[in-house]
Amino acid sequence: MKISLFLLFFISIQSVTFSAEYHSSVVPFQDTSETVVQKEILSNGNISYALTSNKLLLAQRIDIWESRFFIAFPEIISIELNHLDQSIHLIISADHSAEYLNSILKRFEVLNYSINMQ
Repeated sequence: MKISLFLLFFISIQSVTFSAEYHSSVVPFQDTSETVVQKEILSNGNISYALTSNKLLLAQRIDIWESRFFIAFPEIISIELNHLDQSIHLIISADHSAEYLNSILKRFEVLNYSINMQ
C-alpha cells in the first residue's frame, strides 16, 4: 500500500512539473523595453515616423498589411513595412491625435515608446 501511494504521489508530482514546464514555454515573451520612434516634420507639414516593430513582419503578408492600414487608418498618407529589418516608416497628416498614433502603434505591439525629433 505504501508503495502504491508513493508511486501515485511521484507520478502526480512529475505530471505537475511537466505541465509547468510546458506552460512556461508556451507563454509568449512580452518586450517591456521602450521603442524609440523617430519623428520628422516634413516640408509639406506632414509627419514622418520611423520605428522597429515588436510584431513579426512576415514577407508574404507585407502587401496585405499595408493595404489594410490605408483602409483602417485613412489619415495615413504612406506606409512602408520592411520584413528584413522589421522597420516601419509611415507618414501621417499633421492634424492626427496622439490616440490615433497610439492605435496605429498598438497594431505593431508597440505599447511603450518615446518619440525623438529629427
